[in-house]
Amino acid sequence: FADVVHSTGEKDYARCRLALEALETKWHDRYKPFAFIDRQLPYYYQTADLVISRAGVTTIAEGALFAKPMLLIPLPSSAGNHQALNAEYLEKANAVARLDQEGLTPAKFAKRVIGLLQDKQSLERMGQSLAKYFNEDEAVEKVVNIITQHG
Repeated sequence: FADVVHSTGEKDYARCRLALEALETKWHDRYKPFAFIDRQLPYYYQTADLVISRAGVTTIAEGALFAKPMLLIPLPSSAGNHQALNAEYLEKANAVARLDQEGLTPAKFAKRVIGLLQDKQSLERMGQSLAKYFNEDEAVEKVVNIITQHG
């Protein structure tokens, strides 16, 4: 069984709290919805076996900081389709796993998550690849140069 820490956002928090209350009491400690996660965020990243997220660069960078394997589900309506591009690029580098929202069912989602969690070696490699990708030599300088040359 897995513990799920869910950063819902303010908009979906009430709905997720209702879902928690609808669960059998024995499962209440396993699902933890939060509108936002503030001070506990580093703790949850450190203890996570798998981070499941949209594919925004901030969250990806947080996963990289903690060398965590990530399953990314890009937001289809992201500006310029940037989340799909982020996920595609990192998936090709074997730094993340990816699922597309279109056609995604609870069964497909569960199968992918369970499959990932059962392969500890692949999770470890994925997390290390993501960390290495973001922490290569002169990474900050390269990003600054790209921004200043194309801005």
